[in-house]
Amino acid sequence: MYNMSILIDYNQVSIANLMQQPEDDLGIDLFRHMVLQSIKYYRTKFVNEFGEVIICCDNKNYWRKKIFPQYKINRKRTKQYQTRDWDMVFKCLNQVREELKENFPYVVLEIISAEADDIIGVLSEHIIEDTVIVSGDKDFLQLQKFDHISQYSPNRRDMIETDDAAEYKR
Repeated sequence: MYNMSILIDYNQVSIANLMQQPEDDLGIDLFRHMVLQSIKYYRTKFVNEFGEVIICCDNKNYWRKKIFPQYKINRKRTKQYQTRDWDMVFKCLNQVREELKENFPYVVLEIISAEADDIIGVLSEHIIEDTVIVSGDKDFLQLQKFDHISQYSPNRRDMIETDDAAEYKR
């Protein structure tokens, strides 16, 4: 198991980057550039304190959707009112994820039926030294019940902390 890690929530970080771009300005080359630059930035920023990058990815068929068909239904409704080509977005996400697995020195974790949240949650319990989660998802604040867990929000460009991790537990 890893001693220290930078856990990157791949989908959340990638989509947050994407939302900074005009809706009609997406292609695989731009998307790949944004993702690779983000990973490089987080590695450079945190490697000395937290170690190496582990990229945590959502699997398409996550277990919550099988058990709760209404899971994330509001996101589907919101997407139907946007002009962004979400099929293209997910095609880019998948292609770049595969390129990361095949061509880069990072550990890329995609587990059948799991979301990045699940992977990060399990790793947070088992990694024994200082670890930073790179994600703006406030649900990860509950993992700060472990003293070795920190969280960096790409949106805020700052560490986020809580004094009451239990408040964020669902």
